[in-house]
Amino acid sequence: MCPIDTCLQCRSGYYGYTCHTSCGVGRPKGLCDKQSGSCSPCKDGYRDYNCGLNCSEGCVDKLCNQNDSACTSGCKHGYARAYCCQPGMFGLSCEKHCLTKCASCTSLAECQSCKDGFYGSQCTHTCPNVPNLRHPEVLPCVQDRIYRENMSDTLS
Repeated sequence: MCPIDTCLQCRSGYYGYTCHTSCGVGRPKGLCDKQSGSCSPCKDGYRDYNCGLNCSEGCVDKLCNQNDSACTSGCKHGYARAYCCQPGMFGLSCEKHCLTKCASCTSLAECQSCKDGFYGSQCTHTCPNVPNLRHPEVLPCVQDRIYRENMSDTLS
């Protein structure tokens, strides 16, 4: 118990003005700064200033940089980019979804490629059934359609 709601010494695993805030689960040796809750380095598989967040599931051995969350040993098969997210996902923990019509996106939610039938920087334009080749922004639709037709002919 602390006199007048102020602790001078917190019990292990807690911090803050009243020692009621729990340190992150990935803290080393159960210790964290008694005022800020920060700890370093985190146990393997954890990140953030207080070691309270998990590294991405896509990181090899779930190892990532404590400060910027980038996977330190690369990505598992099927995962991509610095945080090793599954296609269609982004964010430090790969918890955010790309825009609906994006096939893949950057960590800033910018589309890198569009799903079939869409084009444009944010994949907001629908490909026409008969594209007008005079509009250069429609070229990705034509190229994609030709590629898919050639692939189906090759596989038949």
